[in-house]
Amino acid sequence: MLSGLEAALNAEESSRPSGERTEVASALARALRALGRGPEAAAAARLAVESAVEPIDWQVTAGAHYLLIELEAEAGVPGAMAGRAYGRLLSNALWQQRLRTLQGARSALDVERLQRTTEIATRAAREDSLTGLGNRRALDEALAKLEKTAEGEQLAHSLVLIDVDGFKSVNDTYGHQVGDEVLKAVARTLRTCARRADLLIRLGGDEFVVLAAGATKTEAAALAARVHDSIDDTDWGAIAGGLQVSISIGFAATGVGMLLTDLLGTADAAMYADKRRRSRHQQIGAASSL
Repeated sequence: MLSGLEAALNAEESSRPSGERTEVASALARALRALGRGPEAAAAARLAVESAVEPIDWQVTAGAHYLLIELEAEAGVPGAMAGRAYGRLLSNALWQQRLRTLQGARSALDVERLQRTTEIATRAAREDSLTGLGNRRALDEALAKLEKTAEGEQLAHSLVLIDVDGFKSVNDTYGHQVGDEVLKAVARTLRTCARRADLLIRLGGDEFVVLAAGATKTEAAALAARVHDSIDDTDWGAIAGGLQVSISIGFAATGVGMLLTDLLGTADAAMYADKRRRSRHQQIGAASSL
């Protein structure tokens, strides 16, 4: 081992990086010290310190200096005992500082992980897992928030309610996997047709809601028309051969005699009126074709 360290220390001295030379010399000093060859160990440790002339890892430099002062203290060099005591004191202080830094970093990481976990849980509690839209809880919270901020405002707020016609028959005929694809397609349609600021909700089952803050009844009607047209233009056969999907829509907007708390019920009544109207038209069309 000694011969290898000595050879490594003496080889290509001019080109060897000072940090590497310091580490090799320190290793040689420790080996000589273990063999009881104190003077030679001290000489190697002194070479390690002298080699640390360029900016290198401070821990390597500090280790080389401390090793030298240890060997000098063991050899009885005047002042070395005091130097060793100071070195140990400084080393302990640096170690405690490092521990505090590591503990601080770990605490910060724990806080970040907790915040992330909380964000995920909070989002999951307000998000429909199938479509990625908001859920009923998200809608209730948004309406409550709007109700607080709407006092004294003159802005209208609209709510559009969408229901997939005969959705149970889709599941019964094509299976629930196709039914899920239909719901996801409706969700994509809403994302395309709604404004960026609108809140999109899967209310439950085959019912969807668009809460359009600041939108008038005219704007809600235009949104409903865009959704209708987009659903009619969708190639449902790409999901399952022979599949046809239609929707019924109702909407309402705040105004005279219409509060935010009335929007969902009013839009629901309008949606069922639209469903009955569409059903009558289909029956008339079927009768006229006979």
